[in-house]
Amino acid sequence: MKVIIDPYVFDVMDEFYDISLKIHPTLSLETCLAKVDRLKQAMLHFASYSEICHGKPYRTDWQNAGYQEFVAEDFHFAYKIYTSSDGEKVLRFHDAVHSLLNYNPSDKTSED
Repeated sequence: MKVIIDPYVFDVMDEFYDISLKIHPTLSLETCLAKVDRLKQAMLHFASYSEICHGKPYRTDWQNAGYQEFVAEDFHFAYKIYTSSDGEKVLRFHDAVHSLLNYNPSDKTSED
């Protein structure tokens, strides 16, 4: 199965680890890069069982978009499986959020 990871997914991970580097002085850039690489490998490996292992997302915006959810190393990834015009299955990751920031947007109040 072909795997497509939207650039936005990497932007989310990069932003999270950029902030983490500023907050945690003992965290190294090498550690963050290794984590991003492991996450990428996990997404690529997920293609082999993505059609039989669906997770319903907690976030209503992901539910409304018809996404499924995959979780790896405290990151939640929104994905869909498409079929290309030539019949090939394509796993596409559209969005990501770290577990610490994973809230349901519909739960936010005007006071938040």
